[in-house]
Amino acid sequence: MNLRLLSFARLSLVVLSCLYASLASAQTPAPAPIYSDALADGWENWSWDTQANFSAASPVKTGAHSTKVTYTGGWGGLYLHNPGVSLSGYTHLQFWIHGGTAGGQTLQIYAEDSSGRAPTPIPINSYVQGGSIAANTWRLANVPLKDLKLGTQLLTGLVWQNATSGVQDAYYLDEIRIINDGTSTPIPTPTPVPQPTPTGPPVGAIPAAVGSNFILGLSSLPGDYPWLVQSGIPWKARYTYLTGGANTPNNWTYWNSPAGQYATYYMQDSEASKCIPVFTYYQILAANPRSYDETLPSYTEKFKDAACMKAYFNDFKILMNKCRAFNRPVIVHVEPDTWGYMMLTKSVPSNYPVKVASSGYPDAAGYSDTAVGFAQALVHLRDLYAPKVLLALHASTWCAGADISLNADSAYDVRANANRTGAWLNALGAGWDLIFVDVADRDAGYKQIVRGQNTWWDESDVRLPNFDQTARWIGFLNRKTNRRIIVWQIPIGNTKMRTCNNSWDHYQDNRVQYFLDAAYGQSHLSKWAQMGVIGLLFGRGDGNTTTNTDAAGDGITNPAAINGNTRVATVSDDDGGYFRERATAYFKAPLHIPGAP
Repeated sequence: MNLRLLSFARLSLVVLSCLYASLASAQTPAPAPIYSDALADGWENWSWDTQANFSAASPVKTGAHSTKVTYTGGWGGLYLHNPGVSLSGYTHLQFWIHGGTAGGQTLQIYAEDSSGRAPTPIPINSYVQGGSIAANTWRLANVPLKDLKLGTQLLTGLVWQNATSGVQDAYYLDEIRIINDGTSTPIPTPTPVPQPTPTGPPVGAIPAAVGSNFILGLSSLPGDYPWLVQSGIPWKARYTYLTGGANTPNNWTYWNSPAGQYATYYMQDSEASKCIPVFTYYQILAANPRSYDETLPSYTEKFKDAACMKAYFNDFKILMNKCRAFNRPVIVHVEPDTWGYMMLTKSVPSNYPVKVASSGYPDAAGYSDTAVGFAQALVHLRDLYAPKVLLALHASTWCAGADISLNADSAYDVRANANRTGAWLNALGAGWDLIFVDVADRDAGYKQIVRGQNTWWDESDVRLPNFDQTARWIGFLNRKTNRRIIVWQIPIGNTKMRTCNNSWDHYQDNRVQYFLDAAYGQSHLSKWAQMGVIGLLFGRGDGNTTTNTDAAGDGITNPAAINGNTRVATVSDDDGGYFRERATAYFKAPLHIPGAP
């Protein structure tokens, strides 16, 4: 045999083997952590009927901490949520589980993805080494992603659920991650979906009270009224919350005397400043039972409580009577987030239970005990007592799959998501005049510094997430619902003024400049108006984020520049006066609403 040929053949095999191993390694993604001593970036605790301690010191599989899970009620769930994780190249969900001192827990697990499909729970014991959760012992669990019905859609949630109607002993989880086991067929990379843009003019009636020009408004509490007047800006609308809980001592109806007078004062001040008064009616979250418990079972429990719902309808009637006495247009924006939580719970609103007729409230008689009956009872109360009121539903960007405001997957079907949301809202029935959408509840700088979350939108509309993606989602929502849209509670921070240095009350964001900057704001407003938006309402969603007044009480501030914010403030506004400046410029040449007279 030719020894030279043999040596060359052996060398070729070695090279090919190394090349193959290198390629295989390159194609196998590193494990994606969900929990390792702490929740990984992007993962949040959305659990219900569960106490989750993510810093348990013992027992621990690796590192310094594990997660201790204690269910406080039957069918409780440890729910870990993420805006969206790509599963491309992965095969299994892997975690270590420890049964505590008792062991033998009966658990099931399921996953949620960006398709919005109904999840399929599966028993955990089928995937745990040894076939059960053992006392005083760590055991490895490997759950194939295909068994969780996961595929090319983004992973948005994982739930370890109590599979019994009672409580169980505490157990522990550690080193939760998504892996490629090297032998199974991984999730393929999704095929890019062409991303269409809504075509044709926006649809839906424009309420006469809105007029012909695009609305620019703001959050304005009674204490902010002097700033509103002194700004000299002809604001079109101002909003405030009516909240406190329908059946609690903090109920908005008790804020002034007689009952409901707060709304009357607000409407009178709004009329004096030529603003449309907007009330964000937010009474369910704070109501009893389980006041301020923002979990899906808590909302269900409130809506199924006859006394709670009777109080709710009574308070809503008080508001309608105050609006009737005002005898001018008022916008009532009903329950932000709440409709989204309903949708997450039931894919069809007629299946979501609400005590409506059975609440015993006379004006709700005859309406079904469902979310549809709830929506129609509110329309009935408006029609009966305050027909000049414009009622607005709320569309959340996160209730039909991936959170559109955070989605970074260019293959994600934005139109399908908007159509699912719109179909659900349409099923609530007629009588609703507008839809409100919120794009963020806090400045991106606040989320970044305080919470360690990246919620920035790309101002150039090149990288996701960005403004264009949400605009297209809104456009499809407008076409699906045949209703015009107001974007609400838009953060006020900016990256222009030195005042906004990412400190308390002075956080950065880029939404004001995107819509109102002298160079490009008008073109962006025009695009969003073509998507069906008829107004923007700016305001902070938390007391420590940036606002347009001197809420911080620190006067004119010009700290050292960061991130290119070189402009010097001359007013004491917590945003450095940028919003005031750009709003003033806008009203000198306001945008005409497409389709308006």
